[in-house]
Amino acid sequence: MARTTTRIEELGLGVVVTVAIAIYAYAIYHVPDAPRTEVIAESPARSLGFLRILNVITHPVRIVWPHAHIPFIPIAYALSALYNIAYPLVVVLQTIFYIITWPVRLIYALASLMYPLYVFFGVATLVGLAVGSGFAGVAHIIWFAADAKG
Repeated sequence: MARTTTRIEELGLGVVVTVAIAIYAYAIYHVPDAPRTEVIAESPARSLGFLRILNVITHPVRIVWPHAHIPFIPIAYALSALYNIAYPLVVVLQTIFYIITWPVRLIYALASLMYPLYVFFGVATLVGLAVGSGFAGVAHIIWFAADAKG
């Protein structure tokens, strides 16, 4: 029970620290404006207007992007706790699955072992049928010719 209580306290502390870091970063972080470059083909007034609009659109993203992982820290703690809880069940299920599926895996291993022989004998059978049919056809032609002569 003490381990669970300690884990919950760590999770709570992690959430508090995450919120404090996010507030601190939002309060002090400032991205300087990009240096303005003049485009020769366009008028300077039009170019500056576009850059201002682009700056207004991208400024929140530039503030938040370095700290985008922070909201996921509590989720990581929760998944870690879930992993620690579910790990024994996963091990038991893997063992049961291994025991249940061993006949299928054995059959698959034997089939993989016998596959080259299966292909060899299949091709040999087809070649034998083709050669035998050819010789039978030749024999029938000879027999038909011998009957025709009289």
